[in-house]
Amino acid sequence: MSLAYTLFDTLLEPVFILDCAKKVVYCNESAALILSSTVRKLTRSQPVLTDLFQFSESIDGLDNLLKVTDPTPYKEVNFTTLDGNSGKIQITLQRLPDNEHW
Repeated sequence: MSLAYTLFDTLLEPVFILDCAKKVVYCNESAALILSSTVRKLTRSQPVLTDLFQFSESIDGLDNLLKVTDPTPYKEVNFTTLDGNSGKIQITLQRLPDNEHW
């Protein structure tokens, strides 16, 4: 994990950092809490984000992260997790400066 990712640790908003295969390479505590999991478990197992959540609508760019070069507009969607947690989120995708993560 990059030390630069630690700036997301204290955010109250859930943050997931994905590789081009949509695998979770980092998440903050808020993100892990939504999934009833831990940061350590999620970052070690590196699950695919779309295996963790079911969204009410498709998320622009999520099917092909390599095409996301500029931040996508925020989109409000409903979600359900594998363990039945549900809610509404605003989601955006942004490519990180390393050009390998979103």
